[in-house]
Amino acid sequence: MTLGEKLIQLRKEHNMTQADLGEKLNMTAQAISKWERNQAEPDILTLKRIATIFNISIDELLNEEQEFVVAEEKEKYPEKAKSDEVLGFCANCGCIIKQDNFGMSSPKMLCSKCKDKLIKVAKAKKAAEEKQEQDKVGHMCDKRGKAIFWGVLGAALALIILTVVGIVDEEINSAALYAAWFGGTIVFSYCLFSFIAVMVIGDSWVEEIVFWFLTRSVRWPGVIFSFDIDGFIFLIAVKVLFAILGAIIGFFMGLIGLALGCVLSPFAFPYYMHVLNKKIKGEIPIDEIDLMD
Repeated sequence: MTLGEKLIQLRKEHNMTQADLGEKLNMTAQAISKWERNQAEPDILTLKRIATIFNISIDELLNEEQEFVVAEEKEKYPEKAKSDEVLGFCANCGCIIKQDNFGMSSPKMLCSKCKDKLIKVAKAKKAAEEKQEQDKVGHMCDKRGKAIFWGVLGAALALIILTVVGIVDEEINSAALYAAWFGGTIVFSYCLFSFIAVMVIGDSWVEEIVFWFLTRSVRWPGVIFSFDIDGFIFLIAVKVLFAILGAIIGFFMGLIGLALGCVLSPFAFPYYMHVLNKKIKGEIPIDEIDLMD
């Protein structure tokens, strides 16, 4: 009897399909089929596993002149046979899996110890992810608090200063002028509050616009000069002039950026505060990219 014929007999006596035997050996049904048709042979380690599964010796399995009969003890002691039945081999540690140390069979066969380790690793990973999520929420809560605090502080200072100016300024001497002045003061204070808050929250298109203006630099043309004392003095003077003009232009560019930020922030602030609150409440993913960015 060939090895393939013995495998067919053993598999049928144990009511196993090729897929069942393959699952126990962590092999494919196609590999089992090739063995049974004597088109290929398993390696020595796999032969040991097959012998263990079917409770026979390797000699019985490989000796073609020897036939064997399934042990009658399984019929006499079915409960013991069931407990001693080899279910397969652990995909992680390679140990024999029986009823007493069975862990799981899907997505791969594991013993109880490897299953417990897998569960511990999964729990630790989940705990780390939850802590990371809590840290992100805490960071956003802190950012929201700082945005409101510094925004209110800046708006309050602006409101106080402009109110005092409006009171002491002798040119503001009518009810209409007072109303216009204090109305403008309130609007400016809100613009300043929202601008500071949006800049503290960060990652907004308002911030990008402001920093674009603040980081602009002027490229001046090259200077032609003669290689003598007067030429070097002329070069230094032109370079100093360019530096002064560059500083002035940069200053006004910065003012334009800040002014644009103050004008645009009242419209952007409600949206970004709304998104921040929804992220803190868990209504949208923390790492989701804002549509307005």
